[in-house]
Amino acid sequence: MKAILAVSSLALALSCATVARAQIGRTFDWHTAAGDAQRTGWEKSDTKFTTDGVKDFKLVLKRKLEGEQKGSTYLLPPVVLGTLIGYRGFKELAFVANGTGDVWAIDVDLDRVYWQRHIDLPKVKAKKATPTCPVGVTSEPTMEPGATFGGRRRRGAAGSSQMEFFRKIFGPRTLYLLASDGNLYRLDTSTGKDMNPPVSVLPAGANVSNLNAAEGEIYATTSYGCGGAPNAVWAVDVSGDKPKVTKFPAPASAPEGFIGRNGVLLGSDDQVYAQTSNTLQILSPKDLKVEQSFAGALGKTSPVAFSYKDRDLIVTAGNNGGLYLFDTKSLDLALYQTPPISANGDLGIVGLSTWETAEGTRWVLAALSGEKGSIVAFQLAEEDGKPVLKKTWTSHDITMPETPVIANGVVFALSAGEPKVKGKGKGKLEGHAILYAFLGDTGTEIYSTGDQVDAPANLSGLTIANGRVFFTTTDGTLYGFGYHLEH
Repeated sequence: MKAILAVSSLALALSCATVARAQIGRTFDWHTAAGDAQRTGWEKSDTKFTTDGVKDFKLVLKRKLEGEQKGSTYLLPPVVLGTLIGYRGFKELAFVANGTGDVWAIDVDLDRVYWQRHIDLPKVKAKKATPTCPVGVTSEPTMEPGATFGGRRRRGAAGSSQMEFFRKIFGPRTLYLLASDGNLYRLDTSTGKDMNPPVSVLPAGANVSNLNAAEGEIYATTSYGCGGAPNAVWAVDVSGDKPKVTKFPAPASAPEGFIGRNGVLLGSDDQVYAQTSNTLQILSPKDLKVEQSFAGALGKTSPVAFSYKDRDLIVTAGNNGGLYLFDTKSLDLALYQTPPISANGDLGIVGLSTWETAEGTRWVLAALSGEKGSIVAFQLAEEDGKPVLKKTWTSHDITMPETPVIANGVVFALSAGEPKVKGKGKGKLEGHAILYAFLGDTGTEIYSTGDQVDAPANLSGLTIANGRVFFTTTDGTLYGFGYHLEH
């Protein structure tokens, strides 16, 4: 009898999954900053557009989001839940948070607010903010990844059993937000209500990196001693009834703490990768014990991780404007180091991403900052049996570029705006943001939004999911460019 019920339940679940696919198409999540636990910036399975079709991208979403505290316009980029099966049908939702505790779920097909939630946070005057200690929420929300079948399992990827798959689809999903009051909030993605009581993790006012999540563990880093919080890597085990907080302090040689907006990376070997300005650490999961460490002059951007043949590799920036390539089996010595990318020392590396072609060619992309910034592409090749990075193409000038994201062989990059050069507010962005698309193998521009955006972008990143690219602007607006999906 139990076997019959199990088969019937599985058949019902399969039937529901088939209906969901028919209703919403093959949709995927962008569940964390840069899309995955390795911070690659690559949407691996997006088939909603082709390289030829990018020229037909349209403005599909433009929504100004005003929170309870007026005047706060700093919006973080969204994380995306590709398929919510809720009481209002099948939905694709983008979850957006601002700096003062407002959280929205946006139905991206209908450009409509699905739910809104405000978290009461300590009121801190903006004049107390500094470049290293901004006021308000600083970390992009995250979800644990949804279910996947097949392929090599990586840390941060869901289990592959059928029961786990259907639990991930039909069970409640949690949106995690580490707010400026130091509490970790766990919100129901279908309602915005608390799924569990908040967990006290940090002192209020800490400068927290974007979150990462895998298998009941939430990771973040803190920097610059903001709010009196120690500079550290933090792991919060939320798998049990009573959450457990573990921290790994930054080395004394790195007084600014762990740097890079994207915080820690999670590797296929279940290890945690974290970087300061002079060390790259490999830590054990959960208890955060040092397993390996590299000492060297590193840049202030987060690394990326990926698999290549039988290796797990990390690419990060040096403080001289070049790139380091490491094998995670041995951090003692870099496999390869590139020369400085730009002869102009003012053009620092502000972001890294990576992707791979269907034929197995691996690419690494670096965003160079400045008024004449650019995207620089490297191919991973081999010399004498060792992987090396070969500079292949450089985009045209992109003012204040964001870290690029990639889907279906197309590289999307965002020019945030023009820095003001004189008078009050010098250095702040003015003008308007421009989204560009480039062919991933040549760097040829194939799309630009031109003057369609009304304000500069927040320097917070890009999101790409299911044929649409999202970003936020300084006037509190969420933009989406791409295709209207048919249902």
